[in-house]
Amino acid sequence: MKKFEYKVVNTNTIYSKYGAGYYDERYQSYFNDLGKEGWELVAVDSSLFYFKREINSNASSSYTTKD
Repeated sequence: MKKFEYKVVNTNTIYSKYGAGYYDERYQSYFNDLGKEGWELVAVDSSLFYFKREINSNASSSYTTKD
């Protein structure tokens, strides 16, 4: 069975990383960086962006799960 890890990003995270500039360019740069790391955008709710990526069984996740 596939396992996934999840990430929630708000617009403030993007602004703090990329500073001033056109909104479209900031979002595009940030999302492209996440895509290179294997993250896939799965939902948007107001100023929140939800991403997921598959956890490779040979690599450790950046997050821990609770059983």
